[in-house]
Amino acid sequence: MPYFICPNCRERSIDHDRQEGLTRQAVACHRCGFGFLFELLDDHYPAPNTGFIVCDQQSRILASGRGVFELTGYREDELKAVLPAELHPTALDILKAPLVHDDEPRPRLESHGTYIVGVLLVPVVVPDEDRVFYQEVDVLLTSDVFVTVSKTPSGEHPFDPRPAKDACHPSEPIGMYLFRLLDDMAERYLAVFDDVND
Repeated sequence: MPYFICPNCRERSIDHDRQEGLTRQAVACHRCGFGFLFELLDDHYPAPNTGFIVCDQQSRILASGRGVFELTGYREDELKAVLPAELHPTALDILKAPLVHDDEPRPRLESHGTYIVGVLLVPVVVPDEDRVFYQEVDVLLTSDVFVTVSKTPSGEHPFDPRPAKDACHPSEPIGMYLFRLLDDMAERYLAVFDDVND
């Protein structure tokens, strides 16, 4: 029996023939009315804070579901406006991937021709609980756009990139925003060393 999930509201459903009623039209969501569903290869329950982004084969954003704004800070029309049209699927996967505690990604910056995509991590010490968690910031930098996506484990506060943005001057090249973001993160690493030494 085929399992389906709505990319908008994440409602799961089952449909035996993959068609809407007696028509030849593909199944749609009966909960929110979204026009199509994803067929799941396996029965899958998304995490409560999952957000779906629907793309075509050229990685152009077609639609985004509930939860994407909470994860990225961008609404669907804003995402489509700021991301490059030639965005590679692996770059989009980096931006969409949830942060999983104990399986944090390795920090990196990669060149994708006309843009840079990267994953940055900042450890946060919680001395009262004798633990450390990671704030993740994914970045996408083009010659005229800089996008950040802050991710954090459930129940923790995300990294705020606004101080780095506020430190930039309008006349500076956009790459300075990335420089200031990395500088801010380096300062936080030094603060972690101080916390650990105390």
